[in-house]
Amino acid sequence: MFAMIQGIRSPSPKKRFEREIWSFAPYSISIYQNLLKQLSSSGEYIVCHLENVLEIKRKNKISILIRHDIDTLDCIRNMTVLLEEDLRYGFIPCVYLRVDREAYSIREWRTLLDAYQKKGVPFGLHSTCYIHDNYLERFRQETKIFIEETGIIPKSFTLHGLGQYCLKNRIAFISKARRIGKENSYVMTDCSKDYVSYDYVLHDSHWDEASQRRYILKDFEEIPLFSRGKSYLVLTHPCYWENKTNDINGKKHSIEG
Repeated sequence: MFAMIQGIRSPSPKKRFEREIWSFAPYSISIYQNLLKQLSSSGEYIVCHLENVLEIKRKNKISILIRHDIDTLDCIRNMTVLLEEDLRYGFIPCVYLRVDREAYSIREWRTLLDAYQKKGVPFGLHSTCYIHDNYLERFRQETKIFIEETGIIPKSFTLHGLGQYCLKNRIAFISKARRIGKENSYVMTDCSKDYVSYDYVLHDSHWDEASQRRYILKDFEEIPLFSRGKSYLVLTHPCYWENKTNDINGKKHSIEG
């Protein structure tokens, strides 16, 4: 699950605005549909994913990467809700899967993964290796499990966010990410600035302490003023979305952006 490390925040776009809490989970699919509609209706965006961003990125375009993290059993059960919308708008996201079996077993979902791989959707590793002291060996094991249980040789990997938990190991892993990736035949990761970094992240897992609920900001409804030649990430977790087109459930309050 995506968790912002305390004290580390995504840099804001040049345009400043009140970062309103726009909706609490579960979010209506209509919100995601509206975002994709905006991206598809403007020629200034290039919608891509982690594995092709360097290939198609252009200085005169705004690169928007779509990434779905499959953190939980509910995420993989609900994965098609977002993927079908992506494909309907002609967009291909990257999807990242855990292999630690803490939440689900990817072996049990191979038929579904095969179906979307045939549609061009790339699947990569969502690693939790850094929670182990022998994280280098654990990463190699995760990669082996991924290949054995999906039949897919992953080209990219991401890290599962756990906030402050095992942060020291996570930072150590990130410092070696380029070498680790190369040694395990990966070509891309976004946990190393040697590959790609984002100027801003639109994500669906902000945490409200008062209500103990996840929420999205208004930037999911009104895309901020982004800069050409830069890369931005749309990060989702399918467990927070539902296939209902009811009205947005309200602006709750705002926080200063």
